Amino acid sequence: MIACRVGSTCRPRRSVPALGVVVLIGTLLPYMCHARESALIRFEIADQFDRVHADIDLRGGVLLVVGADRKGSQYQGGWMDALRTLAESRIATDEIQIIEVADLRGVPFFVKGSVKKKFPSDKRQWVLMDWKGVFARAYGFEPEKCNMLLFDRTDRLLYQVAAQEVDGAVLEEILGAIDAHRLKGKGPDRDAAIGTLVFLGSNRSPRPR
Repeated sequence: MIACRVGSTCRPRRSVPALGVVVLIGTLLPYMCHARESALIRFEIADQFDRVHADIDLRGGVLLVVGADRKGSQYQGGWMDALRTLAESRIATDEIQIIEVADLRGVPFFVKGSVKKKFPSDKRQWVLMDWKGVFARAYGFEPEKCNMLLFDRTDRLLYQVAAQEVDGAVLEEILGAIDAHRLKGKGPDRDAAIGTLVFLGSNRSPRPR
């Protein structure tokens, strides 16, 4: 309740501390809205077969996440084929897991059934149906591109890149990041190797860690 004299202009007093909080929030809001995760997030997301997959099932090993929105999905198949070939030919199958994520934000609920039918019918080729854009929001996926995230055995985000057409240089960077992670021991040599590798190909929007 605000009291004021009759006939006078009544102006509510502003609390200086409260005003300071408003200014502070306004200053930090852009940074808060664009904050990105630096480790594997917690999630439970179903695939196109309605089987639920959780982060707990993927932790403890090297993980490569490949995700895209509708327009970026035209590049996702090519990248998945290239990454699977790379993994089969140059990386032990038990050393890395590769999963796909479909950024399906904005898809109306009444067409979800028909959308799921557009994905592979082979149950071995499951894709996370990310209707809420959990991954895209957490890691700042670039629209209309194929986004790739590489996590180490401690669930830390080692490398991030967004691209369209398959690029051999990017494939080598991903392999290099994995190799750097496999180096024995810890310390400056290992960190320097990872830092050098993830900075390669900066014109393709990599996100070094």
